[in-house]
Amino acid sequence: MKREKTQREIKKISGLPTLPGVVTKLCSMVESPDVSAAVIGKLIASDQVLAARILKLVNSAFYGFPGRISSVSQAFVLLGFNVVKGLAVSASVFDMMTGHLEGLWRHSLACSVVAARVARVLGEPDAEEIAVAALLHDIGKVALWTKFPYDMALIMDEIKVKDKTLVDLEDERFGMTHPEIGEILVKQWNLPDNLIEPITFHHQPHRSKKYERRTHIIHLADLITKGLGYTFSTDYYVSPLSKKSWKYLELNDEVLSRIIEEVMDNLDDIDDSSF
Repeated sequence: MKREKTQREIKKISGLPTLPGVVTKLCSMVESPDVSAAVIGKLIASDQVLAARILKLVNSAFYGFPGRISSVSQAFVLLGFNVVKGLAVSASVFDMMTGHLEGLWRHSLACSVVAARVARVLGEPDAEEIAVAALLHDIGKVALWTKFPYDMALIMDEIKVKDKTLVDLEDERFGMTHPEIGEILVKQWNLPDNLIEPITFHHQPHRSKKYERRTHIIHLADLITKGLGYTFSTDYYVSPLSKKSWKYLELNDEVLSRIIEEVMDNLDDIDDSSF
């Protein structure tokens, strides 16, 4: 009963609470030869604030193109439709992450940095897409705070005194967890499966079927990010890394140390930047 009620309420805020019309149009587009970089660029450029935020994200150190991309059309050519669409959603959702949610945006940015670095160290070809999935991995939390602020505040109090994780407490109160709610949202936004699956299973990477490697990377990045202190107010407990992720990604202490060392400078940039 709780689950059905939560689902109904979340679906009412599919726009969180409303995505800009530009992003809604963008999310309705599908990859095809008929959707050109020029068309996408013109659409996003019609919302100057959104376009500026996307370009700021793309040109940050986080995506590996510092100061090199001057237009959304160029971003589309270099990064692809899925990355730009994901960044458009992320930039729009950023408006919600003020006040007590500002720490969630900081965590999301940090996780994106770490995921991109993990992907590159492991030789993954689509580090930018993986970084976007990491940027959006906790979108379900934004929805919960937007729709159920009183209940989330109670969970914040409970998690300090109970020996339970955030997802445990979410499941008790809502019949659902933030990854499941994130899945509802990103499916409604027509994001591709290679972004949806890592968002849905970032706490349970063993459940991933089609995009296992990406999902394991997001899981690892999330835990590294929290371990380095980039946490949100409800994340006091850092769960252990999935043994399957450690084995699947063929990690060892040397590789993990290299990843952490390489992300430190970029994570420092987050503290000095305003998005």
